[in-house]
Amino acid sequence: MLAAIGLVGQHYLRFPIAVFDELPNGVGAVFEVPGQIGLFTLFGVALLPEFSTPDASKEVGDFGDPLNFQLLTFGADLQELRNRELNNGRFAMFATMGILAAELATGKDAMEQLGLT
Repeated sequence: MLAAIGLVGQHYLRFPIAVFDELPNGVGAVFEVPGQIGLFTLFGVALLPEFSTPDASKEVGDFGDPLNFQLLTFGADLQELRNRELNNGRFAMFATMGILAAELATGKDAMEQLGLT
């Protein structure tokens, strides 16, 4: 979901560094050198958790509940809530793919396509 929000918000929010002023918005930034450096940095940071050893006693995707959000379920079926969250994540992935495909097809970012520039 954050990826879809980021694809929309990147039209308005930019880093205030001179290197990024000339970069195009959206997917076009990946084809420029500063954008490629940023992309590889993002991949490098995302790769770091892959080197940790997972706890064998936990289920896949179980990162605990450090903020005690489970108390807010009010007795709801946790399996049902997990399935809803999984389906919301799948929908967000399709939304992100749709935004990226439309941007590659038209050459305009999400906000330019909607005429909200």
